[in-house]
Amino acid sequence: MRADRVLTASWKLTAGRWITSLICAALLLASLCRTACAAENLLDTSHAEEGYITVLGSLSPLARAEVTSPDGQVTPYPLPLGRDAVLPLCGGQGAYRVTVFEETPILQFAAVASRTFSRVSADELAPFLIPSLYVNYSKDSECAKKAQELFISAGEDRASFIDAVYDYIISNITYDEDFASEVPSDYLPDPDKTLLSGRGICLDYASLMAAMLRSCGVPARLITGNFGAYYHAWVSAAEDIPADRTVRSAVWKIFDPTLGASNSAAEVTRRIKRGTDYIAKHVM
Repeated sequence: MRADRVLTASWKLTAGRWITSLICAALLLASLCRTACAAENLLDTSHAEEGYITVLGSLSPLARAEVTSPDGQVTPYPLPLGRDAVLPLCGGQGAYRVTVFEETPILQFAAVASRTFSRVSADELAPFLIPSLYVNYSKDSECAKKAQELFISAGEDRASFIDAVYDYIISNITYDEDFASEVPSDYLPDPDKTLLSGRGICLDYASLMAAMLRSCGVPARLITGNFGAYYHAWVSAAEDIPADRTVRSAVWKIFDPTLGASNSAAEVTRRIKRGTDYIAKHVM
């Protein structure tokens, strides 16, 4: 009797596992079918030659995207609920892949849309001259208006204007220690909010500076990575735009407005020139 009971229990356990496996397989198949269909509705890659793509439509909370560049670099992006997200293509020409993930009841995250496409435009600087998810502004933004004032005051000289933007930010924005201790993983900076509140974390400093520069036609890269033992954000601005419009031919200069806001100019220059403190991971 005991053996029969053991065999019966074992059979039930095995059957249960098979049923669970079949359910998971069916869910996976459904997810794959949904992915193929959703790519048409969620992903707009028609502007790839202009240096960006757009994730369209309303998504679930905590949705995210990953953009894989031609060199294999994967850049993650949290996706805002209920509005479009412009994602820059910062890896130059070549084949890209974008994948959108949403939280599901069965799996923590599942791919709901994916597409491979190519960027063939010769203008490598294009992604660093447009509004995007992390550098979000418009011509009517307060940060763009302030940038225009500084641009005119600088005599429309690119190098002088870059310095003026940097000096303005480090003089008017204070590091927000309280918010820095509780930043959510899906946090997205708002340049206008930073400008008007006068407070922010490193990502806010970098986003505001990049937005102000781009709004006046100066290519600016928002870079995130390690600054010593800390995760950090800073800006690389093009002081000279080459005729061939390539990233490698442009004259780039690092600016760290977060560091500049609380340190002497000599200390900032020393840290930047040393170079080893800044380890870039993502360019946006």
